[in-house]
Amino acid sequence: MRTTVLALGLVTLAATSVIAAPVVTNSVVLCVSQQSCETLESSPNPIDSVWTRGTGQDQITVEGMATAEIMGNSFGVRARSKYTTAGVTDDWSQINAASQIRFNMTVEGTGVASIAPVFDITGVTGRAALANMVMFYNDGLHGLQTDSEWFEDSKVVTLGPLPVQRGIPVLMTFAFSATTFPGAAQGPQAITTDEADYSHTVLLRGIQIYDEAGRQLGAGVLSADSLNIAVIVPEPGYASELAVTLAALAAVRRRMRR
Repeated sequence: MRTTVLALGLVTLAATSVIAAPVVTNSVVLCVSQQSCETLESSPNPIDSVWTRGTGQDQITVEGMATAEIMGNSFGVRARSKYTTAGVTDDWSQINAASQIRFNMTVEGTGVASIAPVFDITGVTGRAALANMVMFYNDGLHGLQTDSEWFEDSKVVTLGPLPVQRGIPVLMTFAFSATTFPGAAQGPQAITTDEADYSHTVLLRGIQIYDEAGRQLGAGVLSADSLNIAVIVPEPGYASELAVTLAALAAVRRRMRR
């Protein structure tokens, strides 16, 4: 049975200023608790290393990999975290192997649009492991906007929809984390080694974009630094849920104008 765990999210403030080009940050973090973490490595370059911490029964070996790359008209990230403990220990709570990419994106036109990026994710999680996909930004009008999803194994993940001001460049941040939880279970149920392996593909398929009336916008409405990100149509089963969410967003915007 998969262990129930408390998830530690990626927390970063979204700036409203633009940047010169896509920026990548890869990192591997080992936590004793949600308040006490050590960054084992952080770099704009790919990470693929092994670390050892602790002694005796509390010793842990951490394997971490994280990288991001521009792939055709989109971007892809990959991450993997694995731990092995010398014995049953609750000294270690979480390992995040994460890759983050930031770039300027503009939805052309005026008014407000809603965006919903879609990711094709291939990977495997053990009993004490999860994956997390998150996006956040601040367009200067709606404040900090963020959405994320924790999940297991392979999945198509759709985030949002979230509102964004049209006609201005907005600094977008997308981050993916392969996360393991060494202290998730104790005693006979203890898991002394486990892995979240997403060293295959985490690819942005494209972004669904809608105007304030909920009408889908097509190709040519989106620009993003040197990327040529596709504007895509939602899955059939997602369309009805999306209509309800867009109606709620429109109602909130109407109240904000009063």
